[in-house]
Amino acid sequence: MTGHSIDPVKWLKSHNGSKGGGSKAANKWKPEIKQALKANGLPTTAAYVNAWIRQIQTESGGNAGAIQSASLHDGNEGANRARGLLQVVPTTFAANKLPGHGNIMNGLDNAMAAINYAKKRYGRTGMLQVIGHGHGYATGTNNARKGYATVFEKGGEIMNLRGGEQIIPNDVSIAAIERVINSDIFNRTQSAVYEAISRFADGIREEKDKQQQTEMRRNLEYQALKEQNVKLTSLVEKMDAIISTLFNLEDSNERIANKSNVIDRYSLGEEVNTIVDKRERHKNRKARFKPSVT
Repeated sequence: MTGHSIDPVKWLKSHNGSKGGGSKAANKWKPEIKQALKANGLPTTAAYVNAWIRQIQTESGGNAGAIQSASLHDGNEGANRARGLLQVVPTTFAANKLPGHGNIMNGLDNAMAAINYAKKRYGRTGMLQVIGHGHGYATGTNNARKGYATVFEKGGEIMNLRGGEQIIPNDVSIAAIERVINSDIFNRTQSAVYEAISRFADGIREEKDKQQQTEMRRNLEYQALKEQNVKLTSLVEKMDAIISTLFNLEDSNERIANKSNVIDRYSLGEEVNTIVDKRERHKNRKARFKPSVT
């Protein structure tokens, strides 16, 4: 005896001894899920209840005492390891627990906090697009299922998980990033990154300048070749004209050379007679038409 009175209900809850703890099949948690949904002002329809039952199966398989393995180093280490029915990390649980339900190892309390978180993040109806689809990575998990899964549930990349990978929850990721940003390491790293980016950009600009110079040189060479082709074409046309003229002269000279220069006396006499005959006829015509003088 210690001399101090102990509230047995409070003691049992703090030691995971309330009826909200333990392990059972996921679908056996329906009464607690309905109570948690109602406490968060959400419908207790089959769509909501079944979605969260599937989520329980994904996260803990129905074991309200499940705790993330200490061998996994994902940012949820030490006191911040994911735990409970829906594998909520303590920081997320503390920010989303409902009044009077502060035992993370109690299945009902854990479900209330997880549902409250999902309602804030995804909205009343939006959560149905995320919860119960085989992943629960907004709040982290230590038992990722094999296959494709959306890890940034408001729109993001799809990963092909082998199974068993650890997903860092959103709030822990943000806290880790903020810690890094506020550290001296980030300042040094930021400077190094900026310097690397600057060097990379300089390299790109230099390569681009080289490409532009090469392109300009090619254009100039092309223009010079084009001008030379025009000149050569004109020269060829002139040479063709000269050659044609030479061929014509050669043909004419050949005809002249082959022409006979011997005077045929018979042909000449005939030509003379023809001329004399024409002359005589002309004189006779003039004589006939000449008026007589009386």
